[in-house]
Amino acid sequence: MFALSDQGAGDRRRLDDPANRQPGGKCSRAGREVRCNSWMDSSTITAAWVAGWAVSRSASAPVVEPWGYRIDVGLPGHVLRHILPEPDGPSVRKLCETITEPGAWLKLLAPPERVAGWLTPGWRVPRGGPAA
Repeated sequence: MFALSDQGAGDRRRLDDPANRQPGGKCSRAGREVRCNSWMDSSTITAAWVAGWAVSRSASAPVVEPWGYRIDVGLPGHVLRHILPEPDGPSVRKLCETITEPGAWLKLLAPPERVAGWLTPGWRVPRGGPAA
């Protein structure tokens, strides 16, 4: 099993900070940092990304779960994916302990160095950075 982490995406502190808002309802990107005005918060961005990811891979529609989303992908080596927009230690550990099927992936919208300590044996952050 694998754990994925993406730096910056869905980071409410960056997106909801009034200092990062741009006039006119537009977003801008500087490296991995996204700056948007208040009409687009992290939950809106995450929901759009999750829906687009599922469509682009011909996967089933995302299912809303208490921790975020689940997508039944149905591919060998990639059976399902759990997306946690605002991961925390207890939620990640619980998922890692309860998900036992091979080919399950986690998409944790947090820096790898923050989530690595939450993973239980059998899970890891892939070398070379996160995958989409």
